[in-house]
Amino acid sequence: MSEREERIETSDGPMATFVTYPDEGGPFPVVVVYMDALGVREELRAMGRRIADAGYFVAIPDLYHPFGEGITLDASKLNGPESEEMQRMFSYIQRLDDQAVMDDTRAVLDYLEGERSASGGPKGCVGFCLGGRLVVRAMTTFPDVFAAGSALHPSFIVAEGPDSAHLAIGEIRGELYVGLGGADTFQPPEAFEPARAELERHGIRHVVDVHEGADHSYMIPGEPAFHDEASERSWERTLELFRDRLQGAPLTA
Repeated sequence: MSEREERIETSDGPMATFVTYPDEGGPFPVVVVYMDALGVREELRAMGRRIADAGYFVAIPDLYHPFGEGITLDASKLNGPESEEMQRMFSYIQRLDDQAVMDDTRAVLDYLEGERSASGGPKGCVGFCLGGRLVVRAMTTFPDVFAAGSALHPSFIVAEGPDSAHLAIGEIRGELYVGLGGADTFQPPEAFEPARAELERHGIRHVVDVHEGADHSYMIPGEPAFHDEASERSWERTLELFRDRLQGAPLTA
């Protein structure tokens, strides 16, 4: 497996981006991975390697780059809403602008055009927590690019106000998988219902799995909420979706 860190130029300065892909063959369909709130750390890189091992060129941009280099948070220190680490995490989340992330995504896509190991065909995206919302943003901002998306324990796809991510769902031309934790109290499954209604209203191909007993962050190894059964089921459905949609299929909902 090949891997390295690239520095991609953006309007907010260089953005570290971890890339990994198989050593032989290619070019490989591209999958962009949107990080969770803890940042780009080894656990996230390991998940990127898992996708790459299935035959994809994976790019994981550091979305916290406008705030400093290599920012990560420690899940073991998130001891309640008043803890220093929790306050630090929410300070980054609140400053992270979805439109700025889409500008960063455009920079990643531009970079990929010059990558011989990356296919120019339909692309996929997968995201965890806040990255799940960014999957929806990416599929609605770049509907001719992203043919498949996987939003795993997503946060605030539905929000108050006219800029809520779910209100643009009709722009999606690809297919979406959503994995929700049945025991998630931070973003309970019912919080996703307005987004599900939009998917159905616009006839967007989608699957929504509610994993009973799984909490928020059930996908992330090493976190207290990690749920092996729910995680494996979501990986199975995500990789199945990528196999179906990233092999030159037309972008039709």
